[in-house]
Amino acid sequence: MDVPNIISLDLAYNAITTEELIPDVFRGPYHISSYEPIALAELDLSHNHLQSLDRLLFQHTPNLTKLNLAHNNLQILDYPTTAALSSVTLLKNLDLSYTGLKTIPSVIFEKLTSLEILNLAGNEFIALPENFQLIGQSLKSLNLAGNRFTAFEETSFLGLKVLTHLNISGMPTLKVVKYNTFTRLEHLTHLDSSHNTRLETFDFDSLMHCVNLTYLDISHCHLTSLTLNMDLSPILNNTNITAPSPWPRLKTFPIAGNPWTCDCNLLQVLEYAGSHHRLEGDQSRCDMPFILAGVKLSNLTASQVCSMRIPAKYQIVDENAPPRFRRKRYIILTVITASVVVVMGLIIGLIVVCIRRRLKRDDYGVEPIRYTSVRSSNLSAFSHGQANGNGTNGSAGTRTSGV
Repeated sequence: MDVPNIISLDLAYNAITTEELIPDVFRGPYHISSYEPIALAELDLSHNHLQSLDRLLFQHTPNLTKLNLAHNNLQILDYPTTAALSSVTLLKNLDLSYTGLKTIPSVIFEKLTSLEILNLAGNEFIALPENFQLIGQSLKSLNLAGNRFTAFEETSFLGLKVLTHLNISGMPTLKVVKYNTFTRLEHLTHLDSSHNTRLETFDFDSLMHCVNLTYLDISHCHLTSLTLNMDLSPILNNTNITAPSPWPRLKTFPIAGNPWTCDCNLLQVLEYAGSHHRLEGDQSRCDMPFILAGVKLSNLTASQVCSMRIPAKYQIVDENAPPRFRRKRYIILTVITASVVVVMGLIIGLIVVCIRRRLKRDDYGVEPIRYTSVRSSNLSAFSHGQANGNGTNGSAGTRTSGV
C-alpha cells in the first residue's frame, strides 16, 4: 500500500506459508470504493513453505510478468493455485522448478497465452502436459532438466513453433531421443542434452533443420556414435567443393564424457557438421576401438580414420563385465572339469583296490617266509661245536698216556 510503484519484489528464502500469503498483501492505496492495483512486475517467492496459492492472490497485480515459485512443496496444482496462475494473463516468465509436480492443468495454458519462459526443471514429469501446444505461439524457452522422461519423439515438442532454448539435461532415465524429434523446432538456437547418463541414441539427423543452432551440448552421456541419413563420402572427398555447414552459427559444441567409437562414420559426421575444429579445447577421447582408445578426437581426421585398418586381433573388452571366474560359461567349465577329475579319481581308486584284492587272493605260488632268531641259532651252533672238540681231545690224551 505504501509502495504502489515498486516493480520488483524478492521474498525468496523466507518461511512464508500459504496462510500468510493472502491477497491483501499486494493491495494498493484505497481509492473511492476499492483498492488500486500496484505496479509490481516481478515477484520471487522461491524457497518458501508454500503448498498452495489463494485463488485471488494476484487480483491487485495485473502487471505481473515474472513469477518464481521454485523450491516450494506444491506437488500438485490444486484448484485455488490453478485459478491464481490463470489470472495472471500477462505472465511471460514462470518458474515452477523443484516443486514436485507431475503434471499441469491444461486450463493454465489456455490463459497464459503470452508465456515465453517456462522452467519445469527438477520435477517428476514423464511426459509433457496435455494441450501444451496452446502456448506454442509464444513459448521461447523450455527447461525440462532433471525430470523422469525415458524418451523423446516426433510428437514431444509438437506445436512449439518459436522455441529457441531447450534444456533436456540431467535426466537419469532418458535412454533415447528418437528420429524426427527436433524436425519442427526450426528456430532452435540452444539445446542442452548433457549429463543424461543412460542416453544411448540421439537424433542428430533432425538437428540439421535447426540452421540457427549456436549452442549444442551432448557431453557426459552414453553415446558411442552420431549418424546422418546421407552419404558423406562424396562431399568430404571432393576437394573442389566446399560443403556448407548445416550450422554456420554454431559456437559451442561440447561432446566430452561419452564412450565414443572413433570410426569413419563419427569423424565424417563431425567434420560435415563443421564442429570438428571446435573440439580443440574439448577433452573428448576415443573409447573404442582398442587401438585408438584414449586418443583425443581433435587429433583425428575423417580421412585418417577411414583409411585405417583395425587389426583383427584387437577385440573390444567390456570393462564393466564381471571377472572371468564369475561368468556363466567359466562356472560351467569349472564344474565339468571338477566332475571329470572326481570321476577319474574314483575309477583309478577302484582299479587299485581290485588289483590289491586279486594279488592277495592268488599270491602267485610264493611260500611264506619263516624267520629264525640269528642270536639263538649262532649260540646253538657254537655250543655244539665246543662239545665235539672236548671229546676228541680227551680220547687223544688217553691214548698217549697208554703208550
